[in-house]
Amino acid sequence: MTTTLEAIELASIKAVSTRIWLDDCNRPLASPVWKVALATESGRANAFLKLLPAHQLISEAVCTLLGRAVGLDLPRGFLVEATPDTLPDADWQPGEAARLGFGSEDAEFQSFAFAIHHGSAAIERELMQWQGLAPLAFFDEWVANTDRHFRNLLYRGGEFIPIDHSHALTGHDWTPERLTPSATVVNQMLTFATRYLSEHQRFQWRRSAADCTAGYHRVPLDELAEYAELERYATPKQTLAVLDFLRRRIFHVPKLAAGKLGLPELDFWPHMKTHRAFPSPGAYRAQWAPVYLEPIIGSGERLTVGILVLGADGQRQVAPVLREDQVSTLWGEQGRGLLRSIDLCLNVLREHLSDGGDLDRWPAPFAGVCIGPLKPARGDDAIDVLRTGMSFSACFSTLEQGIEETAEDDDTEDPWPKQVHAAVQARVPSLSGNFNKQIKTATAARPTPVGYLSTRLAANLGKLIPGPRLGEFVKTAKVKALNLVIVRDLEPCQRQFELLIFRPREDDPSYTARQMKNLRGALLELKEAGNHHELRVVEVLDAAQAADRIIRAEAAA
Repeated sequence: MTTTLEAIELASIKAVSTRIWLDDCNRPLASPVWKVALATESGRANAFLKLLPAHQLISEAVCTLLGRAVGLDLPRGFLVEATPDTLPDADWQPGEAARLGFGSEDAEFQSFAFAIHHGSAAIERELMQWQGLAPLAFFDEWVANTDRHFRNLLYRGGEFIPIDHSHALTGHDWTPERLTPSATVVNQMLTFATRYLSEHQRFQWRRSAADCTAGYHRVPLDELAEYAELERYATPKQTLAVLDFLRRRIFHVPKLAAGKLGLPELDFWPHMKTHRAFPSPGAYRAQWAPVYLEPIIGSGERLTVGILVLGADGQRQVAPVLREDQVSTLWGEQGRGLLRSIDLCLNVLREHLSDGGDLDRWPAPFAGVCIGPLKPARGDDAIDVLRTGMSFSACFSTLEQGIEETAEDDDTEDPWPKQVHAAVQARVPSLSGNFNKQIKTATAARPTPVGYLSTRLAANLGKLIPGPRLGEFVKTAKVKALNLVIVRDLEPCQRQFELLIFRPREDDPSYTARQMKNLRGALLELKEAGNHHELRVVEVLDAAQAADRIIRAEAAA
């Protein structure tokens, strides 16, 4: 059965976070690297970008596609169009309008060299225990990768991710004439492994090399030129040489690997036109900056509490990156004071910008607040740029990264009903006793829970949070709606029946456009179900709105 290749994605630069000069072991990088936000064909991604000569770009693209095809956990690769506008601090030649670079998706791991440097040499044993070591070593033999040192192997808690293949295909300076299929090159993973392998284990590895080679034969190399978009940056001579080298080298892998284990050995590609285009990074131009707060004055610790965007069209946006549920989970009761400080800070900044104030002259409302450096970005609109800024600066910017939301039917552990209860109690204490009711029925094994129940109103409190658990929230909300139907049929009287659904604001930059679209679809589904059962589904944005809804229902004659 043939292995499937996936096409390399085309991408454009939305924003640049920083240029990286040193690796995580403080060693100078061989090539310039930038951390960037990309607009890709499938959406968006944060990646590390390198501008490489054409032959190294070929090595990166080809090895990424082949490695992922044979089952290695390589990060997604992107063919990135860079311009003097989107990457101004690159070394541009006069009149040069654009250049192709290679982007490797940010895996958010440290290098294995960093782990050894900050741990102990004993951690090397973890690499020997990794089941992917032998397949990686034989893959490096196939593609003649000479540069698999520990800085090109990412690590986190027993997981390894190989990166950086610019020195594959026999080295950093290969030419078509020097691509010899039987060439012997340094294989750093095999060299490392032989220090630990027993003789019996080396024989096992030799058999594994033959198994891996069988898998290489199933890779459709005749499709590689098209899927790697080689026509954009490789000459026909380079392409033919690389494909011929890879086809013929497969037969040499078992012998070459066996030798390094110290054991005996157990123009023909079609002209292809492409109609794919680089995705637009967005026509909207802006600058963004993080807003920092020092929770403990003098500690030096900074927390990103907001993102500001200054659009080229004069638009000004300031958005928080922390929500009430996240703050209360992380800091408990102390979080209320922190939220008030954040709200004050961002409101003062909004007013200053709306009045046409200069950012450099913003009067911070209290000590410990500062604004980070402005950085250029592009996007579809100001909200898109806000999302880009959050992805670079705010570790709590999305709900699924950090605080785990659950869609439990039981309200006892859910902070949302408690927040609504507290908001109502603060305004009309006499209504506090109407919360958390249990209605017994003759047919049900357990009482039916109702979030709020009085002679005028029966309401349940649900929520819809964009992200991977949205479907669970919808199911839970439907259960709460069904409970209201049970109460209505059991106790027919003149009361309103409402399902109050918390949802994020439409312009909340914590969520992607696709997530918000899915949220709107889920709300429509709930409202249609509510109409069918003659229940009112009401969207609310915070506990104050929900409390206001309950109080007004009670006040109605």
